[in-house]
Amino acid sequence: MGGPVPVTFPHNLLRRLTPQELGHNVDATGSMTIELVAMLFDFVSSDRQLPDAIKALLFRLQIPVLKAAILDKEFFSRRTHPARLLVNRYAEAGIAWRVEHGTADPLFLKMQEGVARIQAEFTDKLDLFAEVLKDLESFLAEEEKSAEQIVQASADDIAYRERQEVAHIVAEAELDRRIDSAQPPEFLAHFLHHQWRDVLIGTYLETGEEGEQWRAALADLDNLLWSVQPKRSVEDRRELVMRLPDMLARLRSRLADVEWELDARENFLTGLVECHARAVTATWAPPVAATATPVPLTIPPAMELAGFGALPADDLEHDQYHELAASMARGMWVEFTEESGVLVFAKLSWVSPLRGKYLFTHRNGLKAFSLTREEVAQRFRDDSARPVESEPLLDRAFSDVMSRLSAQAGV
Repeated sequence: MGGPVPVTFPHNLLRRLTPQELGHNVDATGSMTIELVAMLFDFVSSDRQLPDAIKALLFRLQIPVLKAAILDKEFFSRRTHPARLLVNRYAEAGIAWRVEHGTADPLFLKMQEGVARIQAEFTDKLDLFAEVLKDLESFLAEEEKSAEQIVQASADDIAYRERQEVAHIVAEAELDRRIDSAQPPEFLAHFLHHQWRDVLIGTYLETGEEGEQWRAALADLDNLLWSVQPKRSVEDRRELVMRLPDMLARLRSRLADVEWELDARENFLTGLVECHARAVTATWAPPVAATATPVPLTIPPAMELAGFGALPADDLEHDQYHELAASMARGMWVEFTEESGVLVFAKLSWVSPLRGKYLFTHRNGLKAFSLTREEVAQRFRDDSARPVESEPLLDRAFSDVMSRLSAQAGV
C-alpha cells in the first residue's frame, strides 16, 4: 500500500538555524534552549524502535517544538506540556507502523496531516498541539475499535483450540482410570478409547466438567463397564436385565453423532450382547460398582502441563525473564526479532484465561504471534524479544540529555 517512503531528515537542523528563521534574535537562554531541543531530537534519531519514516515526520516538528520551548519555559519541566504530549503520542503510535504499510497507510497519512498542520499554523498558540493530539486520539480510538473485532475472533479461535486440548486430556484420563480398574474385554476397551472418547470430548466441550450432561456421560461409561462384569448373585443378574434396555438405548443415542462404520458398529453391539450373556452365567469377578454420579476427575497440574506439551513444572525457569513475561499486561508492545533478522513490533492483545496463552497482534488486529508464557519468557531470555520502552520518547530523551550534561560537567 503506497510506494517506498523517502527518508531524509537533517539531524542537526536546529543548530543551523538563523534568527530570521526563528523570527527574532536569540539570546544566551535561547541558544541554550536550541541546543537542548537539538539534543532531544538527536536522541529521537538514534531510537532503534522508531521506523525511519516516522522519525522523518517527527523531525519536521523540530522548529515548531523549539518555538514552543522558547515560548513556554515549562516545556522541559512539565511532562504534560502539549508539544511533548503530541510528539510522544506520535512516537508511540509510530511504532505500530511498518515500512510495508507504505505512505498510503491511514496512520501514516493521519500523522502526516497533523505534522503539516502544525508546520503551517503554529505561531504562538500552544493549544494547536492539543487540538492535533485530540484529532489523533480520535483516529487511533476508531482504529483500535476495528482491530478489537479482529482480535476477538483470533482469541475465540485460540480459546476453542485450548478447550479442545483440555477436553482430550480430561477424556483420556477418565477413560484410563476406569479401564485400568475394570480391565474390560479388548473390543470394549478399543471402543471406549475411540468412539466413547469422542462422546466425552464433545460433551466436555458443550458443558464442561460441571455440567449435568458430563456427569451423565461418565455415569453411562461406568454402567457400561459394570454391565460386562460377571454377575455372581441373582440380584446382580436381575439388575443387569432391568438396566440393559435403558442402557443400550442411551448408548445408541450418544453414538448417533459419532462417525463409525456401520459394520463396526454392528460388530461391537454383537460383541456386547455376547459379553452380557457371559456376564449372567459367570460366577467370579472383582466387583465393579455401577454409579449414576461418578466423582469428577481432578487432573494434577503436572499432568495438564504434560498434556499440553509444555515443560514439566520442575523444569520451568523462574528467573527474571519468567517474571517479566508473567507481569505483562494487555496493550504492551514487544519487539520481536525474526530468524531473518527483521524486527517486528506486536501488541499483547489477549491472554487466554484457560492456558495463559498470549496473543500478539499487529496494529490492525491481525495475528502476529501466539505464544505460551514460557515461550515468551524464552524469547526474552535469548534476546529475540524485548519489551518496547513504556516511558514516553521525549521523557527518555530528556533523561538522556540531563545524564550527558551531568557527565560533561563532572557531576
